[in-house]
Amino acid sequence: QKATFWQCVFNMTNGMLGLGVLGLPFAFKCAGWLGGTFILSLSCFAVCQTAKIFGRQLNGDHRPCGSSLVDCSRSYSSLTSFSEIARKAFGNYGAIAASSVLIFEV
Repeated sequence: QKATFWQCVFNMTNGMLGLGVLGLPFAFKCAGWLGGTFILSLSCFAVCQTAKIFGRQLNGDHRPCGSSLVDCSRSYSSLTSFSEIARKAFGNYGAIAASSVLIFEV
């Protein structure tokens, strides 16, 4: 039987929240309040920046090309998966590594 989209969303959300509920208290116990807060903030920043980069790469970078931060040659991309992003960034070995991680993670 195939799962619906919302069943998949529920399952993925349940898994991520479950890991957070179980993992965060243990991480704070090991690192302390100051260390745990620092590591949590650093992780949040890294995840936010990564999501922005993936979003811009997959959906096209809509910032003006005159900006010094934007490479106009990649404003609109045809990349549709993590392995394609890895192939463009790191070559075939990067694509193989990204695909392997995604396959073995599931």
